[in-house]
Amino acid sequence: MKKANTKGDYQNMQNRHNFDILYHPENVISIVTDGTDEKMVDHIRKANQEYLDDTAMLYMGMHISYRDLFESIFLHAKALKAFGVEKGDCAVICLPNTPETVYFIYACNEIGASAYLIDPRYTIGKIKRCLDISNAKLFICEENTYFSKIAEHETQLKNLVTVVVSPVISFFHSKRIGIKQWFIREIINSTKKINIRRGLRYIRYSSFLKSGGKYTGPVAAEYDPDRTALIINTSGTSGDSVKGAEHSDRAYNILANQTLVMYREIKRGYVYYGYIPFFSMYGSCVGMHDALCNGVVLDIIPRFDINTSIKSIIRKKPNILVGVPDVYDVLLKECRKRSVDMAFAKLYVMGGDNISPEKLRSENESFGELGMPNKIVFGYGSTEAMFISSFSYDERSYAYGSSGIPYPGVDILVIDHETGDVLENDCEGEICVKTLTMFRGYYNCPEENDKCFIFYGDSKYFRTGDKGFVTRDGHLYLVGRYKRLMKRPDGHQVSPIPIENAIMKHPAVKDCGVVGIKRNMSESGVIPTAFINLADNQKDAETVVVDIMRNTLEYLSGERENALAYTIVDSIPYTENGKLDYRKLEQCKFGSQIFYVIEDPITERSFKGIPNIKMITIT
Repeated sequence: MKKANTKGDYQNMQNRHNFDILYHPENVISIVTDGTDEKMVDHIRKANQEYLDDTAMLYMGMHISYRDLFESIFLHAKALKAFGVEKGDCAVICLPNTPETVYFIYACNEIGASAYLIDPRYTIGKIKRCLDISNAKLFICEENTYFSKIAEHETQLKNLVTVVVSPVISFFHSKRIGIKQWFIREIINSTKKINIRRGLRYIRYSSFLKSGGKYTGPVAAEYDPDRTALIINTSGTSGDSVKGAEHSDRAYNILANQTLVMYREIKRGYVYYGYIPFFSMYGSCVGMHDALCNGVVLDIIPRFDINTSIKSIIRKKPNILVGVPDVYDVLLKECRKRSVDMAFAKLYVMGGDNISPEKLRSENESFGELGMPNKIVFGYGSTEAMFISSFSYDERSYAYGSSGIPYPGVDILVIDHETGDVLENDCEGEICVKTLTMFRGYYNCPEENDKCFIFYGDSKYFRTGDKGFVTRDGHLYLVGRYKRLMKRPDGHQVSPIPIENAIMKHPAVKDCGVVGIKRNMSESGVIPTAFINLADNQKDAETVVVDIMRNTLEYLSGERENALAYTIVDSIPYTENGKLDYRKLEQCKFGSQIFYVIEDPITERSFKGIPNIKMITIT
């Protein structure tokens, strides 16, 4: 393995890890940073000052212009000020995708406060944890979440005032209210059934806005480059642990500019299907801020159900879509069924999870046959660094199997995971990134910040925890994740991604996930286990599984790189961010269902006496 002699060799290696000159305009850094030292809301105003009557957002048949957007932001900002939220304070926003969510986010930005976005589906314990670490001045919560989770625990929330927002409030301000009368009626009727206890510290959204109407003091705060604009919980957050990544105004504004450099197809008036939650990094930057900065109409989707929403996508024909591989699987199936003309699909981006090169090539061909004018773009990023790399339409930058070329201004180092030495191109190691959109650190978690950053020369890099390499022409390839490496009982470490890629090559497989499962808590090591969702019902599951086992082994470098146990499941679980929920799979116990286990010395010892185990000999 080739490596730099010392960390001090960083300057000599920098040109091998930054590919702006190869793929981007000569003045790309000035292009993407121009005009970004300002508040996010001011960046949107400047970009749309000549288009105030254009549609900024769509919501359930409503058209919201930029003029309406800015007026609503200002009214919400006044209300925040009336309730004592000042520059430097924090407000926790626990809302689904609605126009009010957008108003609150940018209203916080207007007055110089930080908006901490959290998932309404969190447990009450996790919500309380977020409120505790935030020292929030105000808690903004969706109505159903409030009454189902918050109300009975409100006395424990440090007398924090809660603004309760109905998910249908926008309809009361819409001239097209009749379209959804049935929906509003159902919500109102269900609310009337709720026993609202007296004395709780909450205020209805309408009363909150009225308070803003009476406020006469100063509203807008000056831009502060050291201020945290948004706090986004990382997708890996689980249980009671909370890690909120702090991001600046400048980071969000730069990403909006980077988007135009990477995707030249974007045009004002295109429609983005905004189902990715705003409380996630992709939802808030690509789905919300990027769209509003670049004149793309943000079609706000409050709830995503893959089957009904795919039909909605086909009906609405959005020009821009971001989704995980499973979304595109279902979309392609439905489009084929209906012979849909996909000419409307201008920029369709895939990310969030791994996909085999063969499958992506096949989907590109199939969508192309349906009239999609461009290939699916594949991207890679993280909550901490925003977008890191992506394909573009330049054929030089489109390589099946890679995660694309670095975004403008992104510097990628690959280091030895154990020693920290910088590795040469084409050598596998831990991916570390320095981006123009780097997060400021984890909110109130100094111990986590010490672990996630590493210094080379005078530069600070974020350790992604992902395993991969960068080729000499600048393509980033992911091959695994260090935290997901499975150590077998014999001490051999196995990466799940190559196994998943190999399994997905089998025509009978619809989806899969590979995790390590402990045989029992007293023994060391885990059993690499494949959970497989078949494309069709199979009468002879055992025959199919054995064929998958053998087929998978052909694509791996050795027997020890394969999964030792396989099982059939009805579906593969996903997190709210569209990634495979590996933690849920890891909770499965051997014996709870039928497992097909490859016979070898490890499994003979491990599975003796466990029910529902079928030993398979692979020759």
